Amino acid sequence: MVVEEGTNIGYCRDCVQWQPQSPEEQGLQFLMNTIPFSVGDFVECKTGGVLYDGDGVVEEVSFDLRNGGTPVNPAFRVKFTEKAYSQVPDELWFTEVCLKRKKENVSAR
Repeated sequence: MVVEEGTNIGYCRDCVQWQPQSPEEQGLQFLMNTIPFSVGDFVECKTGGVLYDGDGVVEEVSFDLRNGGTPVNPAFRVKFTEKAYSQVPDELWFTEVCLKRKKENVSAR
């Protein structure tokens, strides 16, 4: 049995290798496990959660501020398969509030 310093949480020796080594790593692992959309998800896109832009496929997930993401709220690059109007670019970055998962997934096509 290995006991984690500071928390007094015990783990068997086999389980220790699967545990993050620091609170920072634990936080990052939590964030990675709570991302609402994955690459390949088929989504409906609405600017500001209101203005319908079209449907598309999540191509990339980013925590980078340049793409509209933050360390706790990722942004999702969506490539459109159906555009609501001609001025919509082929792909755009959206945050979680702007996306809604469609029932059909790209992998199911």
